[in-house]
Amino acid sequence: MWKTSYDERLADWYNLRQAVQQLNQHDQLLLINDWWYQSPVVPRVINWTQEDTWPNPWELLTNKGYCELARALGIVYTLMLLEQPLHSDLKIVFTGQDNLVLVDQGKYILNWAPGEMLNTHSIPAITVKNTIDSSKLVSFLQ
Repeated sequence: MWKTSYDERLADWYNLRQAVQQLNQHDQLLLINDWWYQSPVVPRVINWTQEDTWPNPWELLTNKGYCELARALGIVYTLMLLEQPLHSDLKIVFTGQDNLVLVDQGKYILNWAPGEMLNTHSIPAITVKNTIDSSKLVSFLQ
């Protein structure tokens, strides 16, 4: 269940990051994906074309609802703060319909559905209309 106050969400997010530290990559990715899928869904909160206005992780947690891009951003921020080499080359991509998180040079896809992590070898190639590499988001973590 998504916590109602900012302080509760912040503590829950911290607990998530601590809980996944000892898990293998597969379980880490699923748990983080599922945690963000608990968030309330709303139409667009973040605009692809206004990257410089995107919230940092702490601002993101103040939101009362999350669009698909905001949820993808939350997943990426969470993985970046783990600072583990397991999660290399993070990207958020827009396919024209979905905002997906690509992990480990696109080997895994998150933000597809709760309880699911896709392997890029098991699906047809995706068409990418927009992309942002996590290296462009590092400044949001400071």
